[in-house]
Amino acid sequence: MAAVDGRVKGGALELQAEMGMKLLKATEASGAEYDSAAAEAYQKEVETRIAKLETESNQLTGKDNKKERSAKGKEIAELKNEHKYVDACKIVKGLEPKFPDYSEIACVSPGSSHCCSRCASLLATLPCFVFNMAAVDGRVKGGALELQAEVGMKLLKATEASGAEYDSAAAEAYQKEVETRIAKLETESNQLTGKDNKKERSAKGKEIAELKNEHKYVDACKIVKGLEPKFGHFVTKAAVLPQIEKPETVQEAPEQKARKDNKKEKKEKESAGLSPDELKELESLKQQIVEEKAILKEQGMSGGQINKNEKIVSMVTRLNELKEKQDPGSSKKDKDAKKDAKKKTPLSAEEQKEYAQLQGDIEVYKAKLRTEFGYSNKEIKADPDLKEMEARLAAFEKRS
Repeated sequence: MAAVDGRVKGGALELQAEMGMKLLKATEASGAEYDSAAAEAYQKEVETRIAKLETESNQLTGKDNKKERSAKGKEIAELKNEHKYVDACKIVKGLEPKFPDYSEIACVSPGSSHCCSRCASLLATLPCFVFNMAAVDGRVKGGALELQAEVGMKLLKATEASGAEYDSAAAEAYQKEVETRIAKLETESNQLTGKDNKKERSAKGKEIAELKNEHKYVDACKIVKGLEPKFGHFVTKAAVLPQIEKPETVQEAPEQKARKDNKKEKKEKESAGLSPDELKELESLKQQIVEEKAILKEQGMSGGQINKNEKIVSMVTRLNELKEKQDPGSSKKDKDAKKDAKKKTPLSAEEQKEYAQLQGDIEVYKAKLRTEFGYSNKEIKADPDLKEMEARLAAFEKRS
């Protein structure tokens, strides 16, 4: 709100400063005291309810009771996260409660017509206040109230700005000029009667509305009435408001930031791997590729032609994508195998078993291609799946 007659309209800043001073006094309060007995009693009450729910949940076994078991678990979680229970546990441990009640903060103007809507509107203008931090050792934790009081005093100084000055004569002249044009247009519009003149009459009405809503005309009318212009026209001297330093933003605590990072990392891990639908798709693709190759073979296509078939290529590409998602880096197994071969590290017991199993799988797969699909030796060698298996086998052989 701009300054008029050297004061800010409505006195919002004075009210904010006044509230800031009252809040500053609140920091001088003695250390907070808590009802430890009531806290301990409430803690026991809630823990009894939790134990009962856990017992009931454990008795709900099997798929038929899945929904009820889930509902019990949800109810337990709600009890454990309840603010009152959390505070009770903290007080029992000798710690400061996290969710105290600050309803006893004094109203700025008790008994006035502005109470308490006045306070509510004020609090909406004080976003920096932290009202959920209890007083410890006679001071409010973090110094939020002292900071807000300081801001309030600075805002109070802003009301001492010099008033704006306006060219009233020019505003009045412009108002008369526009109103003369409006009157002329209204006369012309009234003369345009009947359906034939509907469009012209509508155009005149639109022109009149534009003149009435013109920013310069609106400001001229306001200045003539002794009000503050809305759009800054006819201002000969602007109101000068002193600059107010904004309080520094509170940096996020390292622990809180670490928790956020951990949650993000956990979420990323959960998103890795294949979903149940993708696992089904993976197995289905393997079967479809084998069946499609058999069909193409019956149609007289060679192994090389089959491997270049658009449908086969598309399915194999999708299969590799799913394999890569299931096991990131699986597409680079050949390179990794070569690196391992260079290292010439001996095979472990598990790798030896895999090596023996792979030898048998290759022979079985070759026989299947030859007997079931009728592949020639040349076509068998060109089969991409066989090439992958043989590459893995070669890597094992170099290390054995």
